[in-house]
Amino acid sequence: MEKKGKKILKKKKKLDKQVVVNNRFSIRHVSVIILIIIATSSFGYIGYEKYQENSFQKEQDVFDAGARYGIETVATKIFDIAVTCNEIPINNGSLEINLIAKECLIAPSTQ
Repeated sequence: MEKKGKKILKKKKKLDKQVVVNNRFSIRHVSVIILIIIATSSFGYIGYEKYQENSFQKEQDVFDAGARYGIETVATKIFDIAVTCNEIPINNGSLEINLIAKECLIAPSTQ
């Protein structure tokens, strides 16, 4: 009977050790999984922020290119009209003026 008791105690100690070992592994596994989730989330967030930044930069570049094109177009039209000595009407809300090239105002000298 005493031998059976010792065997039971040995089995119980082994089971206790296995539970502790299993708990260590499960805690380690959970820790690794949590770290992987945190790392993945961090990389995902950083990637999304970079994507947003690049997307905004592309939109800004398109806007700048459109503004440059508009300015070039207006300047070209003003010069095209000015060389013909016609008035160029320009308005800004309630203010309106007519421009004309300075060369068109000077009378050619007759010799």
